Amino acid sequence: FRGILEGAAKDGFLADLDLFVFVPRQREGQPLILLEAISHGLPIVTTPTGAIAETVPGPDHALHIDPCYPPSLARAPATPP
Repeated sequence: FRGILEGAAKDGFLADLDLFVFVPRQREGQPLILLEAISHGLPIVTTPTGAIAETVPGPDHALHIDPCYPPSLARAPATPP
């Protein structure tokens, strides 16, 4: 965990990633961090909870995994859509 990142520090962090994983177990609205990951062109692994399924619909934009079954993350391909 890198703590709270803002501005250029956050952009630099996202630019260094090869994959973005966001796995909330509870309902989410529209997490801003997913929009930021999309803007950096990152492949996304996430759960289809709340508005996430509309923000990053699978399978073309994200790999959706089961939020209540942790092994689904381990089975996610190394390079999702």
